[in-house]
Amino acid sequence: MIVGNQISCGVVILAAGDSSRMGKVKYFLRFSEKKLFIEKIIDEYLDFECERIVVVKRAGHVAWDNIIGKYSGQENVCFINNDLPELERFYSLKLGIELLGNLNYCFIQNSDNPFVSQSLLGGIYCKRDGGDFVVPTFDGSGGHPILIGKKIINELSLHKEKGNLKELLKDYKRFDLETNDENILVNINRREDYQEIFERKFYYA
Repeated sequence: MIVGNQISCGVVILAAGDSSRMGKVKYFLRFSEKKLFIEKIIDEYLDFECERIVVVKRAGHVAWDNIIGKYSGQENVCFINNDLPELERFYSLKLGIELLGNLNYCFIQNSDNPFVSQSLLGGIYCKRDGGDFVVPTFDGSGGHPILIGKKIINELSLHKEKGNLKELLKDYKRFDLETNDENILVNINRREDYQEIFERKFYYA
């Protein structure tokens, strides 16, 4: 889908967690023979032609050198360290938002769900005017990624370092986009979750 030349849209990919329950860093799990989770996610947003792709990462893992090198030729992909991981997910999101520039929309993408697709992103984006933020749903349950608009982007950029995104969003109008894609609900937190998904053949090239 051609998007980047038509809209002002970015994504913040949250990849600074320690994956303690998994026992292995989740964003470096293998999605296919050719791609890791983080590569699959970045590539989907590149194909969607997001103007700015910000990956908020945890410092100190040597595997990041290869990932950063792979995307060094992509001017719209940038990486930033969360040097205060104890401030958790909200702080990572704030760091990423601050690098977006003057964009009108932003996807928030978890790194433990690599099943984002062009059809899903397109469907969410098409409903961007339905509310201040858009949440994909399956069978009535909200999933990921979500899309936030300018008002929320602005508040996040000015917000203090600690916070709770769920609580912040309560003050804004939500639009639920019902989909037939149950993968939006996937959360891979444990080794057993990863194995179960592989057995259900969600693991593809």
